[in-house]
Amino acid sequence: MMAQVQKASLTWMDGTYPWCWLQGEIVETSSASVSVMDRGFLYGDGLFETIRIHQGKLFQWDQHWTRLQTGCDALNMPLFAKKGEWVKHLQALLKKNQTEQGLARIHVSRGPGPRGYAPSNSATPTRLITLHRAPTLPEDKPVSWSVHTSRIRTPSFSAIPKWKTGNKLFQILIKKEAMDAGFDDGIVLNENDHLTETSSANLFLIRSNQLFTPTTECGILNGTTRQLMLRLARSLGLECSEVPCDLAQLVSADSVFATLCSYGLVHIQRVDNRSIPLHPLERTLYQAYLKELNAG
Repeated sequence: MMAQVQKASLTWMDGTYPWCWLQGEIVETSSASVSVMDRGFLYGDGLFETIRIHQGKLFQWDQHWTRLQTGCDALNMPLFAKKGEWVKHLQALLKKNQTEQGLARIHVSRGPGPRGYAPSNSATPTRLITLHRAPTLPEDKPVSWSVHTSRIRTPSFSAIPKWKTGNKLFQILIKKEAMDAGFDDGIVLNENDHLTETSSANLFLIRSNQLFTPTTECGILNGTTRQLMLRLARSLGLECSEVPCDLAQLVSADSVFATLCSYGLVHIQRVDNRSIPLHPLERTLYQAYLKELNAG
């Protein structure tokens, strides 16, 4: 664990730390740049991972690394660094920004290439790490969101949700639609009217003290916090089912919550016009998450 240091000022953009890591060097975030021909910029041809850093610890680093590595392998984009080297880059960036807390975003694009969709086999990937302020987590209960049912659908048969790709226009439209309607996020259905996820989080339903969450075959990202929550729940003796779920099941559930790396567990306090109370199991799972986060 890093020694306690004074927190650096957040001087650029909202909640972004002033130094980032780009192509092997730590540079000022405000002046960092990539080629105008970079395929990540032009087409979203790349992948990213967002990692919560708490007290200098890269929380769930192994899970994030595995997903990044398998995604790069699938898209044929070399990482050009081993797992331990990325850890050193992250630690150096924390030290430069004088903090032990934050959200680190690792981004790997295919790099500069010729115009057109066809990727070049000789492209050199662009690698970037930015550091951002992490939201404060309440000690007693999780934060709450209101969500609505999005008009946008996601196909269950697509392989894209397996990875966190650099092209997030789909999620942007979901989020904008929700915010324009006065909600925090939107719940997305697939072509079979099954629940998938929100723009940025996995969904869980509580019914009769049991947990239900959409199966990965519904077209969801198997989030690292989703995996952690299932493990924590089962360690507490809770029955967990990964199954297709529909909107009627969500509306009749005792409670609903979402999971994502920035907040851990978020209580869904309203779905469309229906208010949903915080369930005791959500408090229990949230406390188990905080204990895991704070573990040395």
